[in-house]
Amino acid sequence: MILGSSETGPNGPSIRLSAGRIFRSPIPNAALRPRSTGPRSSGSACGSCRFVVDASTMPPVSAPSEQYQIFVMASSWSAPRRSIIFASMASPPSGQTGRMTMLNSSGLTAMLAAALLAAPAMAGTYVSKVVATGLNNPRGLAFGPDGALYIAEAGYYLAGGPVAITPRGPAGYSETGSITRLSGGTQVRILSGLPSIALTNGTDVSGPNDIVFTPDGIGHVVVGLGMDPTFRTTELSPEGGNLGKVYSFSPGPFTPIGDISAYELAHNPVGGALDTNPFHAAAIGNNLLVTDAGSNTLLKLDRETGVVSLVAAFPGRFIGPPPPYSDSVITGVAVGPDGNYYVSELTGFPFTEGAARIYQVTPGGDVSIAYEGFTMISDIAFGADGSLYVLEVDSNGLATEGGTGQIIRIRPGGKQSNVISGLVMPTGLEVGGNGKLYVTNFSAMPGIGQVLAISYVPEPASWAMMIAGFGLVGTMARRRRARSVSA
Repeated sequence: MILGSSETGPNGPSIRLSAGRIFRSPIPNAALRPRSTGPRSSGSACGSCRFVVDASTMPPVSAPSEQYQIFVMASSWSAPRRSIIFASMASPPSGQTGRMTMLNSSGLTAMLAAALLAAPAMAGTYVSKVVATGLNNPRGLAFGPDGALYIAEAGYYLAGGPVAITPRGPAGYSETGSITRLSGGTQVRILSGLPSIALTNGTDVSGPNDIVFTPDGIGHVVVGLGMDPTFRTTELSPEGGNLGKVYSFSPGPFTPIGDISAYELAHNPVGGALDTNPFHAAAIGNNLLVTDAGSNTLLKLDRETGVVSLVAAFPGRFIGPPPPYSDSVITGVAVGPDGNYYVSELTGFPFTEGAARIYQVTPGGDVSIAYEGFTMISDIAFGADGSLYVLEVDSNGLATEGGTGQIIRIRPGGKQSNVISGLVMPTGLEVGGNGKLYVTNFSAMPGIGQVLAISYVPEPASWAMMIAGFGLVGTMARRRRARSVSA
């Protein structure tokens, strides 16, 4: 882990980065070291920063165009603001400085991360481009019959609504959820004021968690809850009754069509404490499959009658201490080319590396393990060629330093390969008709959420496109008055 702090030195603001190995780097022991030793700033994180690269252990550059992409999240020692830094530079000699683009943003989680990525000179690569920005906790996404991409935004905490005292702390209801439509490069928030719930400290947001369109062209939104469903009719009443349901929204008004959380209250299939959080969905004909990450169930919603029925339940299991067992925490669902349902799991604390599975569920409810060895899966999606794409929130698990979100491709036959890493808290994954992958990034953060479009580019075009479009934060940086400085 590389630790950083905001400082002000004789030459202006700078970032102090302690020497440390950059994890997930193909260059052993490549390190950043401090440039400035001035006193710490008492204000917010710096707006323009300098750094020095210790490249003494870097191998020779294999091509003039070779670039190293550095992504750092650093915090001030003295202020609650966080800063995101993104730098792209040609491999410099030891002790020389590079160029850094930095943006300020508030409200990020207390998280420090760095990743150094180098692409081979002669091979094709996946590249990402930011196509939507400024989202509030973006979650699932789906293409509509009009060809536009629809994005579910879970919202954020806003004081004024009813508050429930939950085991995780006080949680407040608000109507800050929304749906954004992206078409032809134009981003418009088409629905706002949708149900949302969050801890009053701004974390653990649940609201519009996913979007799915059925073959008849009707759009549906899954709205989460993330707690005991009895809170809906007690401390959160009456507004809390809007949570934990599926709604139709296009065409026509935002209308409830099924109460997912009521099934947990009535049946509690896995047993134990009541908990429900409708999360992702998939269409089966004009009906829906819905995962409940709280009750650890796969449910079927009959859209015409509103009846919710159980397809499969996923009890907790022992995955190594601590604790004695872990919840499955069911997340993604996709209908496979074979007609079976595929269901992914996040797993519960401590999010053990390699413990997450993908299950195959027959329409009759028989469950078997399809794939295993993953970590913290948040979503899955099939491509046109039958490949299954797996989205991991953090490749090392949140309890272990050094991981980032990533996408893994499982080809028909089982061969696996990494598509892209360096994602930050990704939650939703969609495969477009053009073969591109679309993923929500910064999904646990209000105001800075993104959607990335990821495509495969063969050489020789890959480097030019990567430099122009490698975009984990590029577009957002321009929108937030990023400054580029030479140290």
